Amino acid sequence: MTNRTQQAEETKTRILHAAQRLIAEKGIEKTTIKDIAQAAGVAVGTFYCHFKSKGEIVLGIDRNPYEQLTRYIQEMENYTFGQKLYAYFTNWYKIGETYGPRFLREWYRLALDIEKYTDMTGMAPKIVMERDALALLLQQGVSEGELNLDTPVEDISCLLACELQGTSMYWCFMDGTVPREKIVRDFITYVAEPVLEKHGLKTPLLPR
Repeated sequence: MTNRTQQAEETKTRILHAAQRLIAEKGIEKTTIKDIAQAAGVAVGTFYCHFKSKGEIVLGIDRNPYEQLTRYIQEMENYTFGQKLYAYFTNWYKIGETYGPRFLREWYRLALDIEKYTDMTGMAPKIVMERDALALLLQQGVSEGELNLDTPVEDISCLLACELQGTSMYWCFMDGTVPREKIVRDFITYVAEPVLEKHGLKTPLLPR
């Protein structure tokens, strides 16, 4: 990576972090591109060198880490299906924890207004991306003999994606006072493992 490329990446990251802080403080609607640029210590023109709109920066915040997580899990070698799912769930919650409950509450306000979200970002809700990522993991489990051939992959991936978001929303309602480590462990213990065990799960998700 050249110095110029590295500087560009650092600037982009600084803009993303500034936007995340402001959205948590002021909300998405009241946060302007000018506010973000000032908080990041860059000119408005520099902002537009990295992002075309506020909607694009929202996508950068709310999707990039999860897309990177999906790629990371897919590239994991010498791990069982159960270990891969465990890594996906635990890291999914860790990403949310880095955002904090205030930011996530603002994100949920936007995400629940489907028309506004799609107008701003030009994309389907993020839960669709998460459902598809889980479906891919589950289908790999079927192909590897870790789940039964007749496992209803689409139904289960939809259920798990909904439960993930529901538990995350609960954490926001409790203002982050409930340890996310407990939430993810309870999610795996009482939701993910029992559902998958009904469809022949061969390797446990939680470390034994």
